[in-house]
Amino acid sequence: MTSPMLSFFVVLLMTMLSYGAVEGIDTSPLKLAVQPKCGSLSSSRFNNFNTGINLKRIKTIYGFGDSYMSNGQRTGSPPPPAVRDANDPKYGQRATNGLVWIEQFGQQIRALVKDYAVGGASVSRVLSPSTAQQTDMIEHVQTFLDQHNHIDAAS
Repeated sequence: MTSPMLSFFVVLLMTMLSYGAVEGIDTSPLKLAVQPKCGSLSSSRFNNFNTGINLKRIKTIYGFGDSYMSNGQRTGSPPPPAVRDANDPKYGQRATNGLVWIEQFGQQIRALVKDYAVGGASVSRVLSPSTAQQTDMIEHVQTFLDQHNHIDAAS
C-alpha cells in the first residue's frame, strides 16, 4: 500500500472511531496497534516503514489538524501569503511567523499543499468536550469528502 493511501486509511480509521462515539457505537474493542512487532534497530526483524517512499512522486499533500498545520485555509484552497499584515500579526492567518511545517515540507518536495487544518481543532468534539465550540478532524475530513477530491494513489 502506498504512503498516501496508508495516510488516507489512518485518517479514515480515526474518523470512524470518532464517528462511532458520536453515534453511540461501542468502539472500545478497536485499538490502533502494530503487529507483528518489528523489533529494535539492532534486531534482524527491524523494518523501516519509510523505506521505499519516493518523495519525488508525491504531487499533493492533504493536511488535517490544528494550528501547527493550519496555513490559514480550511478548505484546501490556496493560502494567503505568509507575511505579516499591519492589521493582523498572524502572517496570513498562521500561528507562526512564516510558513507552517506542512508548507515547508511541500516546498522541499515540490508538492501542492491542500490544507484543511484549523487552529484550536481537536480529533473529536465528542472526545474533547472542552473544545465543543471548536472544529474537529471529523469536520475537516467531511469538508474534504464533500469536495469529491480524487486521490491519486500513485502520487
